[in-house]
Amino acid sequence: MEPVIPLAKNESPNICRNPKDTNVGDTTFTPRTYQVELLEAALKQNTIVCLQTGTGKTFIAVMLIKELAHQIRKPYNVGGKRTLFLVNTVPLVNQQAEVIRKHTNLEVGKYIGAMNVDLWQKDKWLEEFEKYQVLVMTCQIFKDILQHGFMGLSKVNLIVFDECHHATKNHPYREVMRFFDTCPKTDYPRVMGLTAAILNGKCVPEQLEDRLCDLELTLRSTAETANDVAGMSRYGTRPKEYIIHCGDYKDESGLFKDISNILTQALHFISDYAGETDDRDPRLQPKQALSECFSTLNTIGPLGVKIVVPMLVNELEKLEKHEYMEMHRVFLQLALTTLRWVKAICDQKINKKDQTSLEYVPHKVVRLLEVLREFRPTEHMEVNGPSSCDLHKEHVNGLANSMVIDDQDEDSADEDYEPPMAPSFVEGDLCGVVFVEKRYTAAVLNKLLRHFQKLDPTLQHVKSDYITGQGRATLANRSVQTESQSKKQEEILRRFRRHETNLLFATSVIEEGVDVPRCNVVVRFDLPQHYRSYTQSKGRARAATSYYIMLTNDSESEDFQEMLHQFREIDKVAEAETSLSNHPNLSIV
Repeated sequence: MEPVIPLAKNESPNICRNPKDTNVGDTTFTPRTYQVELLEAALKQNTIVCLQTGTGKTFIAVMLIKELAHQIRKPYNVGGKRTLFLVNTVPLVNQQAEVIRKHTNLEVGKYIGAMNVDLWQKDKWLEEFEKYQVLVMTCQIFKDILQHGFMGLSKVNLIVFDECHHATKNHPYREVMRFFDTCPKTDYPRVMGLTAAILNGKCVPEQLEDRLCDLELTLRSTAETANDVAGMSRYGTRPKEYIIHCGDYKDESGLFKDISNILTQALHFISDYAGETDDRDPRLQPKQALSECFSTLNTIGPLGVKIVVPMLVNELEKLEKHEYMEMHRVFLQLALTTLRWVKAICDQKINKKDQTSLEYVPHKVVRLLEVLREFRPTEHMEVNGPSSCDLHKEHVNGLANSMVIDDQDEDSADEDYEPPMAPSFVEGDLCGVVFVEKRYTAAVLNKLLRHFQKLDPTLQHVKSDYITGQGRATLANRSVQTESQSKKQEEILRRFRRHETNLLFATSVIEEGVDVPRCNVVVRFDLPQHYRSYTQSKGRARAATSYYIMLTNDSESEDFQEMLHQFREIDKVAEAETSLSNHPNLSIV
């Protein structure tokens, strides 16, 4: 494991891009040695397959489905069994169903909540069981099927749990496994778990063995990884890791403090309200909107607030328009008034010609722009080290002296702005993800980047979008918009896969499972707070030459470096604990 490279505030990562980089194994589905090893283990006993992102865990599950396919080829009503492939999120249903269809000749059905499956009765489900041999669905649906008695475990030959590290506490994965307690042992289906991150939460290396044991007990399985580490590393993720230190925000104008005071007073007023509330707390959405604004202030600075406020106002106005309860309307109007006040003081200070916009973003944003510039196309496709920061310094200072956001521009022009079309994608070109914690952070950073691109020729190669899961940064009830928003999100992913865009600002929605191109740079704008987030997001940096870059403020640097050390220790322990060589005598569970 290569060491993490720390970079001071005036250094940039040493990024060398080779146009001959290749994505190993993208279209080749001949089983690799370690995949055959793990298939053999899975044929002997219930198995949790622990492999890095990009090493072909799903293909091992497909091979196991094919090996056991003789058990599901019979009609259901004459004794045929069925294979269940369970996933944790809706986007993975389509993705995994397509993979199984592509590599088998089996009939594959797919099911999500939006199909109103919770209203289906037993007769409808029996039709589905008769029609399809493999059923791919979100885990809650299968839990409900078992709970209503529409199918018993004795009619299942294999259950695959995708991203099985979620099987903790009262997660539906764990609830499904509890049905084994009432099933005769002779009728148990085979179980396979797939994961790139054994842990789903915070843990120190000393606790890993206990956590792993708990997961194994829950899934009645044994965790395994490959012996052929060298062979597996060709397909897995080994990005160079950098910690880039960023200075804390300096509020030289006093605008940060002014906004903070306004939002704090409004939030305190809402929180201190002691009146009666009905089943719908009238404070909930106004408080959420103001909290999102406050979070944006702390993360992206006053310029971020100037961008996010119109988004929040738009959402609150929609809510107010359809609100019929007087107290709810009062709190919505309070939040709207507060946000408009904040917008007014932002407009007053930021738009003055003698002040600079870069004064109103934190150093972390500046550092992010520097990283993106490192991937601009050059004749030799190479930028060497710390000196690149000096090359950019003059340009950044010039941009700071001229960057002013125009009022008539800010709400529409940036959304429509597209940098010039780049030539066809070649290996070594930018293909990256910037991970953030909150939905609005993704939306604001995407729009902020477009602000900068209008005046900065060194950012013209970036074609960005943002993805935040179900509902794109909205305060409104998302259930009404789920289907249309889901289609929009899928279209964003399709554009990214086709390299029509080359940078996504994303929340954790694409940390695990979702199929995205092999990225050559992954940036953690907001730092990972637990091992799963660290290893899953790092797993997106899968190009032959790739970089995993963590941006850390001075105030959080020491604590995070200690946390990062624990993450890397867990990597080492997990690899040792799950090695096939530690389980030479496999037996059926």
